[in-house]
Amino acid sequence: MWIEIQGLELKILEHLQVYQRIPKIDVFPCAKWVPPLLHQIKINVDAAWSSSKAAIAAVARDQHGLVLKAWAIQLDASDSLVAETTAIRWALELASLEKFRDIIIESDAKPCIDALLGDPQESLWKISSVCFDIHRLALKFVSCSFVWAKREANEVAHELAKLATPFPRPFICFQETLPPSVMEAWQRDVLSFSSVSV
Repeated sequence: MWIEIQGLELKILEHLQVYQRIPKIDVFPCAKWVPPLLHQIKINVDAAWSSSKAAIAAVARDQHGLVLKAWAIQLDASDSLVAETTAIRWALELASLEKFRDIIIESDAKPCIDALLGDPQESLWKISSVCFDIHRLALKFVSCSFVWAKREANEVAHELAKLATPFPRPFICFQETLPPSVMEAWQRDVLSFSSVSV
């Protein structure tokens, strides 16, 4: 019995360490996309969900607003909240593969961001295991923060997820190969700040 209690205490300590190392940021959401700081990569994520199928998208951009890479994939998801949370986890997996070190994950799914930034014990049960995965993956980075943005600030990822819904295969695109509707959303973002010339 004593060994079981010690084992449980160790597990609790591990979980506390994971959650304490993740920055908690309280910011007011922007109504337009804002570029990250120098050397940071901002990854916007979104999901389009319909009757147990979802398309999730992630768009990585630099401090100039340029799209470094954009990904989309279709998956099974029980509801939109699960799809949105899975998109955040997938963005972290992609960022790790790309060897990004200082990242911001931005989503317009407020319940997901609230679950990640709030008390882990209070996260919704249907996304709690995905949130745990996200917290674990976040430790791989020098810096990783989670930010809620209004839909208007997440249009590029939204367009990409919407576009990917009918396609069963994953796809990757770059700045030069963005689909037209995604390119238009990106251009609207660029026009909202002066760091990039279109």
